[in-house]
Amino acid sequence: MSRTSHPSPLVFVALFVAFAVGVFARPALAAAWHGLWSEDAPEARPNAEFADADMLELARVQQQWGATGDIVMLGDSITAMGQWSEMFPAADILNRGLGGDTVADIAARAPIVLETKAKSIFLMVGVNDLFADATDEEIYRDLDRALEILGRDGATLYLQSPLVCGKGEVCTAERRARMRGWLPEFERIARAHEATYIDLNARMAGPDGLRETLSWDGIHPNGEGLKVWRDILRPHIESATKGAGGIAA
Repeated sequence: MSRTSHPSPLVFVALFVAFAVGVFARPALAAAWHGLWSEDAPEARPNAEFADADMLELARVQQQWGATGDIVMLGDSITAMGQWSEMFPAADILNRGLGGDTVADIAARAPIVLETKAKSIFLMVGVNDLFADATDEEIYRDLDRALEILGRDGATLYLQSPLVCGKGEVCTAERRARMRGWLPEFERIARAHEATYIDLNARMAGPDGLRETLSWDGIHPNGEGLKVWRDILRPHIESATKGAGGIAA
């Protein structure tokens, strides 16, 4: 006849202690990860430390196979959603977009991106900073740091303007105005690092931000938006691939 066993009270005590350690030690653990992966990473903001550590781990996973490529597309989920190898089949191209990335995240994982040995790096980032706690000055500082690191091995740098988010509940008029305020400084920082600045908003955004016909949520391009984005980038990608043919029409 079997007897039903009950967990010892010590089990519950151990679980509670583990939970408490996880909550209160989380920032310290995150900072340790942050320093482990990148000596060049800018100092993390307190409430973003664990997110930064997650992004660095994801960046390591992306690069764990040691992939190299002539061109790297770098950014957040907007970049991650691009079918770059299909959009530019003649290009030796890697997608290094990570959903949720901020400018600080890009600066933190820039040394990992250099492991791809890319000759050209196309960066587009910024929209997630609308929902983070970084000040405009911190964003500019992190962008400057990111481009400094990305250019260390002689890669040709391209900085695309962040797409001003489209009208909606998430993207308020105040947030759109803030993004538009970043654009001149982004361009200035690009030129300071001899990076080519590519204005995406001239063709993809209107007075209310990213055009509704080019997006499904006001932030990410839809199929038509990706076609317009591809056409804007085409001459730059062709230059990066030394005019190689076979790029999709």
